[in-house]
Amino acid sequence: MRPRVNKFATLNARHLGVPLQLTWYKDLELKNFVKLTTMWEKGEEIKPTFVITGFGLHWMKNRPLPVGFHYRNFFTNLVPHLSRLASTVPVFFKLVDYVILAMRRKNTSTGINFQATEMYNDIARQLLQGTGVVLWDSTLPLSVIYANECMKTRRLTPITYDWKCHDVNHLGYIMLEQYADMVYNGICNRYLDLSDEYCNVNG
Repeated sequence: MRPRVNKFATLNARHLGVPLQLTWYKDLELKNFVKLTTMWEKGEEIKPTFVITGFGLHWMKNRPLPVGFHYRNFFTNLVPHLSRLASTVPVFFKLVDYVILAMRRKNTSTGINFQATEMYNDIARQLLQGTGVVLWDSTLPLSVIYANECMKTRRLTPITYDWKCHDVNHLGYIMLEQYADMVYNGICNRYLDLSDEYCNVNG
């Protein structure tokens, strides 16, 4: 069933062998997140067992100057909602990865660049401190490795797109698979109440 959040695309996936359902809400700038959390709280949408969210690159691209100003203002208003949600379910906020374009543009002040990525992540760290929201930063060093490898080799694997170094704004699926493993290993035993047959992790 298509959620009633807004016109943005939403994807539901259910695992046939494990009692696991994933709902992905396309909300590139988190402008609809407050409405969504309200729907969860009112029972108008099924409340998730845990939430993973994050945003940043589109704010860098669409509101480059002053660097981080608009992002901080919006984020400041979002924090109470994230904190309230985190008091009832685990909430993980993913920091902004270093995409190829950011690694190329280390000395510019506009758009997607290295300094803006650093600033956006610092803003997130500052504003989410003490809110109960968990910062997910373990993807950052992997994104740097991916970007540097792409700048050296320009690797491209069509069809699967594990490597898509021609796309300077996004990571290849080889990275996304690693991120999915991080999520699954991090939440499996702790939140899903599945046996070791499925999880194979302690915690």
